Amino acid sequence: CREESAYILSLLRMLGIPSAIDFAPHWANRSQGHLWNVLLKPDGGYVPFYMGSKPGDTTNAFHQYKKPKVYRRQFEANRAYINNLKKGEQMPPLFQETDYTDVSREYFEVADVMVEVPKALRHRKFAYICVFNNKEWVPVHLGEIKDGKVLFTDMGRGIAYMAAVYQYGELRPFGTPIIIEESGEVKSFPINKTKKITLNLNRKYPFLGKDDFFNYRMLGGRFQGSNVPDFSEVTDIYTFLEITEGRWYECMSENNTEFKYVRYVGPKGSSCNINELAFYDRIGKKLTGKIIGTDGYEGATIDKVFDGDILTGFNARTADGNWVGLKLTTPSSIGKIRFIPRNDGNCIEIGDEYELMYWDGGWKSCGKKTAVADTLTYNNIPSGVLYLLHNNTKGSEERIFTYEDGKQIWW
Repeated sequence: CREESAYILSLLRMLGIPSAIDFAPHWANRSQGHLWNVLLKPDGGYVPFYMGSKPGDTTNAFHQYKKPKVYRRQFEANRAYINNLKKGEQMPPLFQETDYTDVSREYFEVADVMVEVPKALRHRKFAYICVFNNKEWVPVHLGEIKDGKVLFTDMGRGIAYMAAVYQYGELRPFGTPIIIEESGEVKSFPINKTKKITLNLNRKYPFLGKDDFFNYRMLGGRFQGSNVPDFSEVTDIYTFLEITEGRWYECMSENNTEFKYVRYVGPKGSSCNINELAFYDRIGKKLTGKIIGTDGYEGATIDKVFDGDILTGFNARTADGNWVGLKLTTPSSIGKIRFIPRNDGNCIEIGDEYELMYWDGGWKSCGKKTAVADTLTYNNIPSGVLYLLHNNTKGSEERIFTYEDGKQIWW
């Protein structure tokens, strides 16, 4: 996005169209930040847009990524930022720059938040308000410490933040995490070690792909059994009638017929997208056999549906009439079907080691567990706090959350 916005900026200015680059230093609900362009109108208004997208679209995606702050690059140095630098305190890299100004109010409803600074840190000149980048807190705005407090202005709402100071090239968080509600109300998270709760966890990261097209690709998909190799005589075992959510699904079968061949048939227009598939007999034994099906693209062939990797799957060469399945070693009746659609790899995976963390002046561990089901359960956990779930086996994406009414609430 940095190169694209710079290219568009140069192109517009060459055509004599007033323009600038706006940027969010970091997203509030995922990793990284973003840059885009803005047209400056004669009446003082503006029109933001991203290369290749309609006006007003700053992400070029379906996802509702949240912005904690928005700044605009400008020719003139920002005198307030220059004055901050003159005070001689070491600052994070973003705040060592002076060629931008705060335009957050032009993009969303904002709120101010006042945070008390611990006595041991009140000798510092500045404090910073941070968002979480999947691994650590990163600063997006600063405020001057006065009378033991710091005011952070024009902050995005519906976002979790953490205050910090900057010492020896590192951020030092202080206080408790805070959330600015959509209403503008500020809520803090003082940990409650007396009230213990049980957490049932289904993911380590929100399913940001929930609005993507591929979630519809199993709607109407059929799981079938047959005793002839061309499936000219076929029995529908189960029809999937949902929009997928990037997780494992299980369906039970009451059909006692023994089949030699079993398969999944993708609905029209789906290219038979499915990532993993397993059939079980009536006593719960996983069935094996020769992989059969239609042709797929290189790297997305039918064998990927049975390779144990939930991030690989089948993508047929044509949109319609495709399927993938097994010629069973021994004819069997089907008791259960287990499958996962296209997904982001952030659901709970059986056999992976996880570690639940909670914030108490830093991340504290609730212990490690190996998943034995699609839901991970932790008992007797401190409440009223932010949590984070590591997958110690694989993956990198993880996100802070609260736990309310039996659900993970992502921030």
